[in-house]
Amino acid sequence: MNNIIATGHVMRCLAIAEGFAEAGEECTFILADDFAKEFIEGFGHKVIVLDTIWNKLDGEIDIMRRLIRDNNIRQMIVDSYYVTEKYLSELNKCTSVAYIDDLNAFTYPVDVLIVSGIWIDFEEYKKQYKGKQTKLLLGTEYAPIRKEFREVNASYKYIDVMITTGGTDTFNVAGRLIENIRESHPEWKVIVISSRLSEEMETENIKIRSNVRNMSEIMSSSKVAISASGSTLYELCSCKTPTVCFAFADNQLEFAAEMKKRGIMEYVGDARIEEDIIEKLVVTATNLLNNPIRQFVMQDKMAKLVDGKGVMRIVEELKEVCRV
Repeated sequence: MNNIIATGHVMRCLAIAEGFAEAGEECTFILADDFAKEFIEGFGHKVIVLDTIWNKLDGEIDIMRRLIRDNNIRQMIVDSYYVTEKYLSELNKCTSVAYIDDLNAFTYPVDVLIVSGIWIDFEEYKKQYKGKQTKLLLGTEYAPIRKEFREVNASYKYIDVMITTGGTDTFNVAGRLIENIRESHPEWKVIVISSRLSEEMETENIKIRSNVRNMSEIMSSSKVAISASGSTLYELCSCKTPTVCFAFADNQLEFAAEMKKRGIMEYVGDARIEEDIIEKLVVTATNLLNNPIRQFVMQDKMAKLVDGKGVMRIVEELKEVCRV
């Protein structure tokens, strides 16, 4: 997580760490830089900052070896698109390694591979790892979302639209949405989750919140959500919140498109190239708010996709391969 890497990677690791804490195990986060240090510490976890280059992981192999040895690390969970075969192989010589994957960039030399993306061909993974010792955790039943989404209670829908655009929001989608909604739908009650916007943009009906600790409550209290693609979409599914999503990075495109293909969410396009993305988001959200039958169909499909217990399953599987 930094100005380039979105918060989704950190959030799914936080979810797994929360699961281990429930099981009586302590987790430490190892970061290349200190961009997310304070954020993670806010959840009660220890943090080690390496002061290395976040997208050149091979350069930290020797440091990681020493860390594993000196801290008696029995298991590591790695979540980065910049891993190399050498990096994972060298770590796995020192400790048990699990990797959270979305890309299938190569055959990962790890003990456990966690792959929950609905756009991914799981059968290809099964063929690829046939005869290997790697344990495969495949499917949305292993979606790593936080404890608060495990058993979400139905809430009174007092929010018309909630907006969440991720930690980076490079294209200021949230700010532009607020400007549009103030003009086109001033009657909407809106909550915007953003740490980048000034509270000066608030109106009587539009509220801005940052560093929230009750996301499931906000989601389940919302009639409709507008969200960036990513792991947040699984959280919205667990809350059964009808959603209009968009993408702003290559790794989000297939996820969002698959959600639309399956009729689980509305997808309006890529914010990097769609000049009228804001208008599309607002119009689609308006149509969804006015279509309770469509909302019901979405909610039914959401409930079948994610049950919120993915972390519990991951923790149990990882405990079996943890090195003593």
